[in-house]
Amino acid sequence: MINKIFSQGDIFLVRFHPSFGRELKKYRPVIILSKKQFDPRFTTIVPLTSSNTIVYPESEISIKNECLNNSSTVLCWYPLTIDIDRLEYKLGEVDKKIVQNIFNLVKKNI
Repeated sequence: MINKIFSQGDIFLVRFHPSFGRELKKYRPVIILSKKQFDPRFTTIVPLTSSNTIVYPESEISIKNECLNNSSTVLCWYPLTIDIDRLEYKLGEVDKKIVQNIFNLVKKNI
């Protein structure tokens, strides 16, 4: 296993296959929510989509980041805990203020 180094607020490309049913598929950018010291084998993430259509305005936020080709929507209603082996590589990071906004929206939805 390659040592995966990540921090809260990092944007990573994640390999979601194999998947089942309507789960996320292929490769997708995500924002890391958890801290590595919490559990070295797993991390909690929220996925990003390049769709500019916000379906759930109370649970999604739009972000722009130089590491992403387009502005993206953070799906705060879809937090996941994944094995760190799914992390492919770091694309960039978001501001801590954005991470706090994501946490607030995630808490509203659980």
